[in-house]
Amino acid sequence: MERFQLKSFLSGDRSLRLGLRPPVPVLPRPPRFEGPAALLRPDERDALLGLADRFDTCWNARDPAALVSLFAEKGGMRFATGRCCRGGEALVQRYTRLFRLLPRSLRHVTRIGAVRLSGPRLATCDAQGDIVAPSWRGGDLLLHSLSAKVTVARKGNAWRILSIRLSWRRR
Repeated sequence: MERFQLKSFLSGDRSLRLGLRPPVPVLPRPPRFEGPAALLRPDERDALLGLADRFDTCWNARDPAALVSLFAEKGGMRFATGRCCRGGEALVQRYTRLFRLLPRSLRHVTRIGAVRLSGPRLATCDAQGDIVAPSWRGGDLLLHSLSAKVTVARKGNAWRILSIRLSWRRR
């Protein structure tokens, strides 16, 4: 995958502003399960990592209802701009607006860095959310990347998102 740093934000008039820099190679890294999280059974790890895969699948299908179904009942997000939204209806509205603004060719790729257990049914993940587009050379072109602190809760063997805190990725 090629990487272009994209300085983008939604201004008051809702226009998307872009600033591109030269490509830098992107190398995927496997997630690290730290501390007690290293003791998770393989099926528990797969269920946790599967949540990130389902998030990407729903995002790439532009399906806000399916995306919000991955959140806990009172789950929410704090965006890098400082805005917050909590609960299913607010998240559906937010993602519906976002998906209307973005071209269909853009995809979301989640990369999980580290996973730490905060309790028997609670975990915190350091993640990176990448927005990629098809490159004219083949492969993907990284347009933008956000850092995320994701708190997830386990009910049975299923994980649900409690909160996502997004921040601009520093280089």
